[in-house]
Amino acid sequence: MTKKSDNQTNEWHQAIYNLYPAARNVNKTGNAFDTNNNPVVIDEVAVNAETERLDAIREANKYRTARNKAYPLITDQLDMIWHDKKDGTTTWEDAVQAVKDANPKP
Repeated sequence: MTKKSDNQTNEWHQAIYNLYPAARNVNKTGNAFDTNNNPVVIDEVAVNAETERLDAIREANKYRTARNKAYPLITDQLDMIWHDKKDGTTTWEDAVQAVKDANPKP
């Protein structure tokens, strides 16, 4: 395995675990071992393909993480809804729409 960032290393390890159920440990150099500490032979091309698949999933869901961080707290949202109903305003809808607009689905 070539030198990768920490995130790439984590994805490489996850790809190995996904593809090779016998793998119970993956060391820093990307070598996999089973429960008896025997080496697990891995196909680097297959692992690279799996890391690309994992990357695509992560990228496709990136907007969700951004939205979750940007939404107002639930207690604040409930307060907005209460005031909107009482005052005939759309504060809550506007706040939620602003988050959705700032973090669109791909």
